Amino acid sequence: MAPKMKHAKGKYICFLDYDDRYAKDKISKQVAFMDKHKADLVYCGGYYIFDGSTFSASGDVKVNYDVADVDNILEFNCIPFGSVMVRSAVIRAVGEFSVNEWYMWRKIYKKGFKMMKMHDRLFYYRMHKEQASAADYGFNIEVVKNG
Repeated sequence: MAPKMKHAKGKYICFLDYDDRYAKDKISKQVAFMDKHKADLVYCGGYYIFDGSTFSASGDVKVNYDVADVDNILEFNCIPFGSVMVRSAVIRAVGEFSVNEWYMWRKIYKKGFKMMKMHDRLFYYRMHKEQASAADYGFNIEVVKNG
């Protein structure tokens, strides 16, 4: 388990990078959705933020494609990090979170926990040319802006 997650005392855990942000109702919507559907993990689409502008990006925030169904998780990381809310009991059950988030999502999936996609856009992912994910994927900011 990640060192800071072992101290979590709440029922749910969310993830957020320092330069990204949530929609104001992300947490309340995800809690309601999880409780209604008895889900263990939920994820959603979001928005890119680049050079002060916000534009829609319903998809994996590192590669511009629509958020895929969770059944694709073994092939590629279809779950944007900042979109996730997971029950803390699930994190405790699967343990180690030392490699990367895709590793964690696959562990949760393989253990049979209920993972669901929401169609809401509830997070904002900040893109900048210097970030590793942009360089790693040959990411073209103009492609995302012009869609």
